[in-house]
Amino acid sequence: MDTTQRVNRLSNPPCLTLTKAEIINIETISTNLDKLYNRVNINFGAYTKTIDCEAQGEPRPNLIDKYGVKELNITGGAFLPAQNANLARACAPNIYAQTCRIKNTATLNIKFTPQLELSDSILLVYDNYFSGPQLIEGIEYDLENWLMRLEVSSEDVSSESEEPNND
Repeated sequence: MDTTQRVNRLSNPPCLTLTKAEIINIETISTNLDKLYNRVNINFGAYTKTIDCEAQGEPRPNLIDKYGVKELNITGGAFLPAQNANLARACAPNIYAQTCRIKNTATLNIKFTPQLELSDSILLVYDNYFSGPQLIEGIEYDLENWLMRLEVSSEDVSSESEEPNND
């Protein structure tokens, strides 16, 4: 799924609103900064393509200014012939678009709600620090206790206003 599809799914009206009445507890909340990459190097055969926020022309302060260089290296030389350089050229921007966004994730237990499916957009109303549209990325069913465990995510819109990290 490309970033456009993800943003469109989050901008769709939520199929359900979950409040404190439906949410049993929140197990984890994470910003997933360890999964944030702001430079993608792809090597397929004899061709290498590098994409980062500077190559994309993103305004400063950009992700490299804020978090330093965090590289993701992908090689496919053993699997693809050297003449498939177009694969690197086509894949690099898509992979960069997926890995250069801060994605807040949470795992929560809710009352059994079988109408929810993967990739549904839901609205969480829990507390000031944890509310807003979320995308369901994982579901586990606990039929003995009539509960569900959801893994949800949302893109961090506050990251654009953060001050740069000058470490």
